Amino acid sequence: METYQQATAFHYAAYRPPLHQAILQRALPAGSRFEHGVDVGSGTGYSALALAAYCRRVSGVEPSEAMRQAAQPHPAVSYLAGRADALPLADGSADILTLAGVLPYARSDASAAELRRVGRVGATLLVYDFEVLLDETLARLQLAEPPRADYDHAANLDGYPGFEREDGRQRRIALTMSAEQLAHVLLSSSLRYPALAARYGNSQPFAPLWTELAGQGGEHALPVDIYYSRYRLT
Repeated sequence: METYQQATAFHYAAYRPPLHQAILQRALPAGSRFEHGVDVGSGTGYSALALAAYCRRVSGVEPSEAMRQAAQPHPAVSYLAGRADALPLADGSADILTLAGVLPYARSDASAAELRRVGRVGATLLVYDFEVLLDETLARLQLAEPPRADYDHAANLDGYPGFEREDGRQRRIALTMSAEQLAHVLLSSSLRYPALAARYGNSQPFAPLWTELAGQGGEHALPVDIYYSRYRLT
C-alpha cells in the first residue's frame, strides 16, 4: 500500500486551486518581468509554474523526492533538491524569489541568510500563503480539521536584515470548485488523509469521497484567505 506521503503527493499534483496565479497578480506590480526566478518549496510545481509566467526561467527547489517526482514539467522550469536554508544555486543568481506556504516551517536566521545570498541586490522576494476554509465541508462529512500547531499563514521576514518591505496584504476571496477537485484538495493534506481513509474504511478513499461530495452538489463555493508580503533585497 502506498504511503500517506505518496498518496497526498498524488492528490496535491492532481488538482490545486489556481490561487498562486491569483496572488501573484495581486502581489507583483503590473508588467513585472524577471530573468531568473527561484520558487522555494515548489512542491509538485504549481507555485513554480505560476512564477514562470513572469520569468524567463525558474528554479523550483523542493526537499521532498515524492513531490519532485510528481512535479509538472514546463520548458522554463527546473526542479532541484534543496531547502530554504540550503539552496543549490549561485550567489546573487535570482531576480525574484517566492515562498508559497513555506515560511512557517522554514523561517530561521539560516534561511534568511541563504535567501539573501541567492538573491541579487534589488531582487524581489515574495512570501505568500492561502487557506481554503474547509470547516463547513468537513462538518458535512462529520470530520474536524486537524490542528496545525504554531502554523502562521501570515508569517513574514519583517525584522530580518536585508529585507525591505514594499507591500503586504491579507484578504478573503471566493473560490468555486467541482466535487472531484474538492476531493483532491481534501486528500492533499497528510494531516487530513488518515482521517479520511479511516472514514471510508478504504486505503484509496478518493472515489467514495468524490461520490459523497457530488451528492452534496456539482459545484462547491469556498471562502479562501490569502496572505502576502513583498520585499526588496538590500
